[in-house]
Amino acid sequence: MFRRNKNETEEESVELTTSAAAASERVDRNLFDELVQRHHKQAYNIAYRMTGNHADAEDLTQEAFIRAFRFFDQYRRELPFESWLYRIISNAFIDMLRRKPKAQIRSLDQPVSTDDGEAIPDIADESGGPEEQIISKEMDA
Repeated sequence: MFRRNKNETEEESVELTTSAAAASERVDRNLFDELVQRHHKQAYNIAYRMTGNHADAEDLTQEAFIRAFRFFDQYRRELPFESWLYRIISNAFIDMLRRKPKAQIRSLDQPVSTDDGEAIPDIADESGGPEEQIISKEMDA
């Protein structure tokens, strides 16, 4: 397919191929860095809407960009980067949900097993006593 120059040795050919691959990686790395700078805020906002809190949104954004970097060679340049990144964020969010333990929902009317037997959970009333309610109403008036 490709013919080597008669004077070019096997080592020179490998060295040339290696340096061309390294140059290509630098170009891809520079392009990726530019895309991260351009789309980081939007990616974080999407992640925040999915997760509902800042810490998980930061983790999700970081995970999405790590995956995007890992598979950047598979990104088809003719398609919008935003669409590809959004798909990665969505998949990373689904994976995050799968890793989290599922919350158990319990009825408030159902007895809870304790060492002393069974008891119905007592939920604290945070509205305060009658005196606190009157004082609060007087201060609001």
